[in-house]
Amino acid sequence: MAKYALINILFLYLLRSCAFSSEVQLAVFRSDINTDYYQLSANISDENNEIHSFILNQFKKNNDNQKEIINVDEFIKNGVKLPKNGKFSIAKINVENFDRQLGGFIKIDTLYNLLENKRKKYEFRLSIEKNLMAMLFEEHQIKEVFIQTNKIPIIGIVGIKNLKITY
Repeated sequence: MAKYALINILFLYLLRSCAFSSEVQLAVFRSDINTDYYQLSANISDENNEIHSFILNQFKKNNDNQKEIINVDEFIKNGVKLPKNGKFSIAKINVENFDRQLGGFIKIDTLYNLLENKRKKYEFRLSIEKNLMAMLFEEHQIKEVFIQTNKIPIIGIVGIKNLKITY
């Protein structure tokens, strides 16, 4: 009997010490290039509402879906490149002034025109308040970012013209 009590106590201790977490969707990224899309999420602790990692899911038309889990420190240091269109990365997502419990700024650096090496930058805010986490643009919670490509006749796609935000 004492053996079972000890096992129960150990089990409860282990269960209590395990951090439970939830995946919270921040935004969906789509483009006019194809039907593939990306979902950026954060993995947050249910215990202290702290971000443990970011998740980039890629959903492809052929169902060859991919999931990349990105450590917070790695995300802060290197950012995340949205997959390449040909040889070039079309966008890079970085965070600045980031705190695991409060959030920070998410910056998306896009290639506007490859031929002229022009870039455009967009700033979002990751807000974490009590039980709500949201990615904001101009203080509105976003649902989707639609990437409009910059096309030149005969040449084709040379970059990203604009990001259309759906609230």
